[in-house]
Formats: sequence, structure tokens, C-alpha cells
Amino acid sequence: MEVEGYIDRSFELLKERFANNFADFAELGASVALSIGGELKADLYAGYLDLDRTVKWNRHTIVNVFSTTKTMNFIVMLLLYDQNALDFDDRVSKYWPEFIKNGKSEVTILNVLNHTAGLPGFTQKVSASDLYDFEKVVSIIENESLWFKPGSQLCYHALSQGYILGEVVRRITGKSIGQVLEEEFSSKLNADFFIGVPVSELSRVSALVDPPPRENKFSSKSLPGRIFSNPILNAKLANSDEFKLCEIPSANGHGNARSLVELQGIIANYGYLNGKRFLKESTVEKILELKVSGFDEVLERNVTFGMGYGLDIDKSEIPNVDRKCFWGGFGGSIVYVDFDLSLCFGYAMNKMGPSLIADERVGGMIRAIYEVVENG
Repeated sequence: MEVEGYIDRSFELLKERFANNFADFAELGASVALSIGGELKADLYAGYLDLDRTVKWNRHTIVNVFSTTKTMNFIVMLLLYDQNALDFDDRVSKYWPEFIKNGKSEVTILNVLNHTAGLPGFTQKVSASDLYDFEKVVSIIENESLWFKPGSQLCYHALSQGYILGEVVRRITGKSIGQVLEEEFSSKLNADFFIGVPVSELSRVSALVDPPPRENKFSSKSLPGRIFSNPILNAKLANSDEFKLCEIPSANGHGNARSLVELQGIIANYGYLNGKRFLKESTVEKILELKVSGFDEVLERNVTFGMGYGLDIDKSEIPNVDRKCFWGGFGGSIVYVDFDLSLCFGYAMNKMGPSLIADERVGGMIRAIYEVVENG
């Protein structure tokens, strides 16, 4: 497989591992990027946009990264905290009074960020077309009752998190999360990332390919089964123009590895990037301070969350580094930050794997980075 793009000579091993993914894991089309200290060390891409292998992935290809989008929600929330527009311990209802219905008065913004709000899914039947109507989903959440007491357990809020945070942002700023991200971050860094793809950019979006079926499917009555079946997210849905054009803050960010690294490089460099201060250093440190740990029945593993980002997770390809944060999307995309190295790694692809967080494709590449760093 021909790999194109830029690579710092010292990170040739990363390029080699990326190329090997196409042979070892039947990668179709993908991009990978790495920055250290705000300096781009890798911006690579290879493969095709379609199963027939007729259209090549290029530098400007973008793709849906599902829940990796959540990391973009988090930098918007950090910005509002930085501006004293909110506090993470505030109740959601302080900004969104209608949210208080049906016993939700105690839910805090931090509960939502760290998946302990007790609202991991929807009791009411939600269709794919409902997801495209932000205000309809907000109304559904207003009338939802708690599934469990806030703060009592971890339970991954796959879709609901983004709508709740999105409505808080809208109540404070009058704008959507996607708009704030574009105005305050993406446009200032010329980062090619969208929550809600402009019509003018649709032709650059690669289609996704569904992952193989899970060996152990969730029971429809189980907690994860209730969440992931209402509604069902898959490649067919994500490949529709309706999905691409709307804003689903938890799940329909579109970009490539380079734009993931450009934006989350703000976090890796403690709020300062490309000669501009985006966030106070003390604000970024909140990621490591505001944390909660426990077994997550939806993710089926022990997890530590810190102000939204993952800090640690069992049974994954994420390396055991103390001062890190990350999150990934259904199928394999990921953003990974090592604070001590001011390192940011991003990966986006179109052939989805079965994991909700990261898989062997990612693990091999991140290990290659550390091999290079450790060997000087």
C-alpha cells in the first residue's frame, strides 16, 4: 500500500506500522497524524474511499469519527469554564430550567461529562430521523426520568451526553456546539473538522463500512442493549446526507487525523498552540483533576473519566501512561494525548472495527511512537 503525506524521518516506524495495517488488518482507507510540542511529526494517509478501490483517499478526505467527536464537545465546555460562563459543579437546570422535570434536579454538568448523570439512553422510542432534529431530542430528554441516581454509577452516555451538553451550550451562548467549535477553535487553526458538514464539503466525505457482527450480541433487555438499539447507529445511517448535515454532538463529527491533532493539540499543549492562548493551563489541568472511576456496564470494562476524556480503561490498546487523556469512536477512530510529552495522536478511518474505543490498528501505531521516543 502506498502511503502518502508527511513524516518526520525519526518516526518512520509509525509510517511502517500504518502501512502494515493495510496488510495485517485489511484496512481500506485511513489517515494518521502526530504532533509533539505543537510541531507536526506525521500527517499520513492511504487507501481508498470505496470497497471497489476506485477512489483514493487524499489529504482532504474527511470521515465521520463517531464518539471521537465528544473530545470536541469537551474543549467547548472547557472554554466556557475558562470564560466563567459555567462551573462543572453547576446543575444542568441552572442553564436549562426545563431539564428539571421528572426528578432530574440534582444532575450536574460534571455528571453528564463523566457519564454518571443517570440518563444514558432514551426510554421513548427514538428513530434515526429524530436524531436529526436537535430540538426534538432535547424535548425527549426534558421529559425523561432518571435511570439511576446521579453519581451512583458509571454508564456510558453514548448519544445523550452530546444533546445535554449541546443544549447547555446553546442556553449560554445562543449557538450550537458545532458553531462554537468552528468560531473559537477550528477557524483559528484552519482545522478541517465539522460537527454538521457544510453542503459544500459533502463530496469530500468518505463512506463508512460496517464492522463485523459482534460475537456476543447485547440482549435487548440489557443496559447496553437498551442504549444501542434505540436508535441503532451503523454505517448506512452515517453515510446518509441527512446524518452528515445535521448536528449530533456526540456522534457525527467529520474530519481526518490531521484535524483531530490540530484541535486536540490545544489540550496536549496546555491550552497554548500556534502562538495563541486558547485555554488557561489551569483549565486544561481540570481534565486530570475531575475524575471518576468504576465499572461501566455499557463499555463492559473498568474506566476512569476525567472531565469527559478517558484517563484509563481496561482491556484496550491504550498504553499505561500516567498523565494522558483520550477518547475514541465506534469503529476505531481516536484522539490520544500524553501531557508529559505534549504529544497528540489522531487516527481516522472508513473501515470500522468492532471496538467502541480502540483496536489493534491503533495499538500498534501508538506503541511505535513510544518506541521511537524511548529510543531517543
